Amino acid sequence: MADRYISDRHLPDKAIDVIDETGARVRLSRLNPPEEIKELEMAIGEITRQKDKAAENQQFEEAASLRDRERELKNELENMRQAWEVQVTDDVVEVTEEHIAEVISSMTGIPVFRLAQAESERLINMASELQKRGDRSRGSRFYSVSLHSTHARGS
Repeated sequence: MADRYISDRHLPDKAIDVIDETGARVRLSRLNPPEEIKELEMAIGEITRQKDKAAENQQFEEAASLRDRERELKNELENMRQAWEVQVTDDVVEVTEEHIAEVISSMTGIPVFRLAQAESERLINMASELQKRGDRSRGSRFYSVSLHSTHARGS
């Protein structure tokens, strides 16, 4: 795909650039903490505000209670972060064809749908071209495989 849609660079440079960019994007997308961690951080912030307000109003017992709750949640948050970091570093990230198509789309400005549609049309035309050459068995088999693959992806 890179060879066909990115014309300002030459192979293998453009293919390497696309793979590098795709890998970086997939990795960065996984570095966002899960929603549970974000929610816990927000809860800690709210408790901290309540604790400070209670201290300002000289409600020291309430402030002490909120301080204890804040410590519990901070410990829980730290445990959740450590577990998440272990999971992120242990997981192997797979770069798919869809990821690559998205990167090429962003590099070229051609919408992903058009890239997928163009690829499908090219494959269908390739099958008919094979049939024209008289290689009917390979062409029809290729045609059914390409249509099956297209339908399986939902295109």
